[in-house]
This record gives sequence, structure tokens and C-alpha cells, in this order.
Amino acid sequence: MVSLDPRTFGDVVDTVRLLARKLGAVDRGAEVAAQMLDTIEWVSSRVRGMPPPRVFFAEWLEPPFCAGHWLPEMIEWAGGEDVLGRPGEPSHATTWETVFALDPELIIVGPCGFGVEDAAARAEAIEWPCRAVAVDGDGYFSRPAPRLADGVRQLAQLFHPDAVPDFGLPAIPLGAGARARA
Repeated sequence: MVSLDPRTFGDVVDTVRLLARKLGAVDRGAEVAAQMLDTIEWVSSRVRGMPPPRVFFAEWLEPPFCAGHWLPEMIEWAGGEDVLGRPGEPSHATTWETVFALDPELIIVGPCGFGVEDAAARAEAIEWPCRAVAVDGDGYFSRPAPRLADGVRQLAQLFHPDAVPDFGLPAIPLGAGARARA
């Protein structure tokens, strides 16, 4: 039995290496870890020096939970500024009033355990004061796995679409008028 509890993106990368060692696949683990880190470096180099949008990532909706653990790091590497989450710390409950008072430019809805369609459906009734988009929280943001690197790419594309091309991860614009813009 191996007990894992990563808190940061670096911890997730270390977990990939540890699991590979335990499975007798050291070289493959090193390759996957290197791919994750290469993706982060590629994304970061594309957005470095660009003005960071103020972002709130909702890991849950009722009540809203801010980004936690590795997700604030992902937001930073993608060229954004997390208005509430802190790297390496757990996500925590807040209120929509608090979130809206922080004046984010973008709200990303990616509840833990839900894909993009369910996230969008759960967020349907909320009146967004800014641009908002639903993403696949379960697939690319909540689970400590190699696909977190793809999540960083998606965040960068949402923050800086002229610098980072869309490579096809699912995202659904939210709010009144969002469907007309899409």
C-alpha cells in the first residue's frame, strides 16, 4: 500500500515518479514527469510578461470553494492571478459576495468530481458579474495526475488566447449573452 497526499504541483510530479518506481517503470515515470514540466515551461514562456487577469477558480459552487493545493500554481504558470486561493493550501469555502467583491475578470467553474457539462448545468442559475466559463474540473484540475499539465495549457488559453492556441479541451461559456458570444 502506498499513501499519497500531494499538495503542490511539484508533489504531483514526485508522485508520478514514486508510482513509477513502485511499478518498476522508472524510465516511463521520468518521461511522464519531464513531459509535465516541459508543458509548464512551454506555457509559462508563452505568457511571461503579459498582464495577469484576476481569476477565481470555483472548485465547488454551493458554497463556492476557492482553488487549493496545486491549482493556484497552475493559474500563476498560465499567466493569471488567483484572487483567493493560495499555493499548497487546501481550498476553502467562501461566499459569492466575497468572490464578486474581489473583482475577478474571469471566473472558472470546475467543480471537483464533475465534467464540463455538469459544471455548466450546476452554474446555470448564477448571475456572473464578469466573464465566466465552465471546464472539466474532474479531468484536468482536481485529480493529481499528469493531465494537470493540460489544465495549465487550457488556463493559459483562457487567459491569453492570442499567446496560447486552443488545443481542444472542453469549455462552456456561462451567463447571459455567453451563448450568443460562443
